[in-house]
Amino acid sequence: MNRPFVTVDLGLASFLYALGHKIEVTDLGRDRRQFEFSPEAERDVDGYFKGQSIPARPFFSAIRDVKALVKRPAARSTNPNSEPTHAHPTAKR
Repeated sequence: MNRPFVTVDLGLASFLYALGHKIEVTDLGRDRRQFEFSPEAERDVDGYFKGQSIPARPFFSAIRDVKALVKRPAARSTNPNSEPTHAHPTAKR
């Protein structure tokens, strides 16, 4: 079984979310959060670090959405087997 892609980088998490990847946010304590994505999200990570262009509006919307998830007190998930779900509005379903 493939392991999920995990990061603590808000910018990277927002980038992946803007590309349509579902996100799970886990509270690590001490005001730190972990962002977990399906293993398939890892294929888009290089694009982030190589400066891949994506439309500004979806990216900034994703930043706002991910920050809102971070501010919620409990762990959040886009896993279809848990509630609530969080998928970017333009996510491929």
